[in-house]
Amino acid sequence: MDQNLDHIKYYINGDHLHIHGSNDVFDWWRNILAIPVPFHGAWAHLGYVLVAKKIIKSLDLSGIRLITGFSFGGGVALVLGHYFRDIPVVSVASPKVGIGLKSNATNIIDKRDLIIKPWPWFSRPGEEFLIKGDQSGLLIHSPSNYQSHCSFNIFEV
Repeated sequence: MDQNLDHIKYYINGDHLHIHGSNDVFDWWRNILAIPVPFHGAWAHLGYVLVAKKIIKSLDLSGIRLITGFSFGGGVALVLGHYFRDIPVVSVASPKVGIGLKSNATNIIDKRDLIIKPWPWFSRPGEEFLIKGDQSGLLIHSPSNYQSHCSFNIFEV
C-alpha cells in the first residue's frame, strides 16, 4: 500500500522498499537540485540526498533486504544504496546521481530516454542493464514503457 512521507511516495512490502517516481511539484523541485554535496565519503545529488536522509531518519529500515525505485525514486534508491551498501538496489530509468557513489545496484535504462541523460558530471553506481539501447528515436519516460521490454515485473522484484 502506498504511503507518503513529506510528499515522498513509497511503499514497503515485507522486506522491499519501493520509492515512486516524481509525483508532485515537490519532487520536481528536488529533481532539479543537482548540486553535488558530500555524502558518506562521496558526492551526491542534493535533491536525492535530502530525500534519502528523510527516509533514513523517519522509517525503520532494519528489515529491508531490497530497495527499488523508478526515475526520481530510482535516484533516491541509489543514494540509499550507497548508505546501506549491503542492501541490493534496482533502479529503473534513474537519472545520474553522484560522483564516487558505491552501491550493490542494477540500473535498468533505455538510452532513448532523455531523463537518464542530464547531469553529465554525475554517474550511476552499480551495473547497467540496457533495454532497447540500440534503437533510434525517443522513449516516453513512463513505467509502462520500461515494463513492456522486460519479462519480469521490474517494479515488484
